[in-house]
This record gives sequence, C-alpha cells and structure tokens, in this order.
Amino acid sequence: MEHAYFPMFVDIFDKKILVVGGGKVAARRIRSLLLFTDEVTVLAPRLCGELNPLPKGVHWIQREYGEEHLSPVDVVIGDKAALPESSAVGRDDAGLMKVDAALVGKDIVLAATNQR
Repeated sequence: MEHAYFPMFVDIFDKKILVVGGGKVAARRIRSLLLFTDEVTVLAPRLCGELNPLPKGVHWIQREYGEEHLSPVDVVIGDKAALPESSAVGRDDAGLMKVDAALVGKDIVLAATNQR
C-alpha cells in the first residue's frame, strides 16, 4: 500500500487538547492548533526556545509522561490489543484502565516527542 494522507476536518475550538512533547515538532503543532482554538496543554519536562515564553493559551505540565502518574479511568476499550505497549497504560486490580493522569478528560492527544 502506498502512503496516503487522511484528510480530517474537525472543529477543535472547544476541544481539550494535549500535546505530549516540548521540542520543535511540538512547537509547530501548538502554533497550528492555536489558529483554531484558544487553549492547548503541553506535557513535557522541558520546552524548546520556540515555546519560551509560552504562547497565550498554552498551559504547561512540567513533567515526564509515564508510569508514576497513572490514574484509574473507567473506560471501555473495544480492542485490548490496541492498547500501546507503554509504561503509561495498564490495568488496576478491578480491571479499570490506568493511564497517565494528563490524558483524563482530553478530547485530542498529539504525540510530538521522540521519547518512547
């Protein structure tokens, strides 16, 4: 199969958006997102110079994404195999999915990092 682009037109004005990563790729994504929404959250331990100072409407969670921040979430996942092999996703003793707390309540999450 050849590479093809999937056009996706979505009204993101009132969506809760999280960008994971604070480098140059994240900065480009955030600049693009701010053309269509007033608020974006970025999760990263550090930010590149392009994000300093933070653009208006950008909120920064200054930490790594991962296991030490897991929170149980009562969600239904249709395909268990679709869960990523990651230290940031798991299940607790009651079978609830556990994810990084920064993901909870987000409508859109963009991975913009080269860190697994």
